[in-house]
Amino acid sequence: MNRLQQFLEQVIIRSGDYEFTVLNLLLIFAVVLAVWILRWAVSEGMRTIYENFKLSKENKLKIKRFLNYVIWLFAFLMIIRVIGIHPVDDILNFELFKMPYGKGDNFKIANIFNVILIYILVRMLMWVIDLILDSYSERDKVDIGTRYAINQVLSYIIYIAALLTILEVIGFELTIIWGGAAALLVGFGLGLQQTFNDLVSGLLLLIERTVEVGDTLDVDGTIGIVERIGIRVSQVRTRDDINVLVPNSMLVTAKVVNWTHNNDNTRFNVSIGVAYGSDTLLVKKLLLEAVNQHEQIETYPTAFVQFTDFGASSLDFKVFFWSKDAMKIENIKSDLRFAIDAAFRENKIEI
Repeated sequence: MNRLQQFLEQVIIRSGDYEFTVLNLLLIFAVVLAVWILRWAVSEGMRTIYENFKLSKENKLKIKRFLNYVIWLFAFLMIIRVIGIHPVDDILNFELFKMPYGKGDNFKIANIFNVILIYILVRMLMWVIDLILDSYSERDKVDIGTRYAINQVLSYIIYIAALLTILEVIGFELTIIWGGAAALLVGFGLGLQQTFNDLVSGLLLLIERTVEVGDTLDVDGTIGIVERIGIRVSQVRTRDDINVLVPNSMLVTAKVVNWTHNNDNTRFNVSIGVAYGSDTLLVKKLLLEAVNQHEQIETYPTAFVQFTDFGASSLDFKVFFWSKDAMKIENIKSDLRFAIDAAFRENKIEI
């Protein structure tokens, strides 16, 4: 027993008062082995959770990466202990500089670790919220716009709370911050009036959900799909696959047509004028034939033709039809005009 004890206490590295012994080395191997066993056990145990929640591959990778970080951080702290580095408190309480404003405390290394810990906790909370929203979305068939809106509102609340907590942790007096913020709002209120308007409009969009991600909008003559709703501006992808940044105030106050809020079938029309003396019944027949032959035009409700006016130099008609594809309606109208022109030429009807 004495020989074993002497072997374990044999010094491998000596630096000043510090001694690294064989026992320290064996303990490090034991910690590493325990970590590998723990990783295997956690991996096996998480399989049941994956199956119950039906998580995506991306979420599985996030969970695996996070658990690895936690396990290896635990291993690092254990290794520090077993190799005999005990004055961790002295390291954490080491003062870097004195805070110029705030509570009068000095800024320490512990403050940095606290900020990192808060950031990790916030990321964990956001990750849990994503998992819960994923689960509810699949189970209750929640649309992507609603899920995105909830996620954005919660993100803003959590990140603002985290920022205030971080400022409190590193030694700032929040009363000073609120006072400074009030002064800034008074000083820059007029200059940032439009920005504040956009910020408030963004919150209204996320709460009221009059416009959601995935909606097809007609904004000031520009038709596109909402890709993202931000706190100040929203991103809309037009039919030309161009991403346009639209201020949120425009989506709230301007006249916006939301095609998604309409019925699945939306009515459109194409106008045409023919020469006086044309056979109007034949014109009506050819217009309906052109509409009914197009694959992207719905058969119900039934298309119809209006004789709208006796124009100054033409007999004016409109053919009305229904389609589900508002984004590509201009292409559909173009196809109809080609078909109508060909039919009129064949039947000697002058446009």
